[in-house]
Amino acid sequence: AATWNGSGLVLAVDANGNLVTTATNSVIMTLTTPAGATLTGATAVASKGVATFSALTVNLVGTYTLTATATGLTSSAASSSFSITPGTATKLAFTVQPTASFPGSAIPSVSVSVVDAYGNLVVPSVAPTIVISLTTNTGKVTLASSSTTSATATAGVASFSNLIVNTAGTYSLSATALGYTGAISATFTVNANGGFV
Repeated sequence: AATWNGSGLVLAVDANGNLVTTATNSVIMTLTTPAGATLTGATAVASKGVATFSALTVNLVGTYTLTATATGLTSSAASSSFSITPGTATKLAFTVQPTASFPGSAIPSVSVSVVDAYGNLVVPSVAPTIVISLTTNTGKVTLASSSTTSATATAGVASFSNLIVNTAGTYSLSATALGYTGAISATFTVNANGGFV
């Protein structure tokens, strides 16, 4: 059988709970309740009955448990629950993408978040100012001068509800902030006839 020893190791034990030092089974970890998360570094081979996992990584914030199974063993072992918290804020991400509009009308509200390397929301100790501009445009079109193109990220999120393009075309937005890797939005259309797609 497999069992946890409480230190991130999986032990092969007999029916009486004694360590089987001859065990060299391959042990696989899985998230018991993944909820969309991905587990990496999840395979190890037992040495003297002990499988050590030194590079387990879960990509999404949440509370999880792990289940260990091993080839040739009839039972599995479950860990106690543990929590994953956000990593260091490194980049921006569009968490509400721009959608279709028409010339002179504000694009429906767009949101940009400060995230870690895995895309988890982070609330920085100093809220950055996020600036929006057009990236893909026709004839060097820019956002209208009446647009509000900068916002402070409150609780890690900056929202933009007054971004206006005066010329029909297909565009995307760029988000930048000092100290963070920027982001490019999905494309959206500004329709000449005022219709939405």
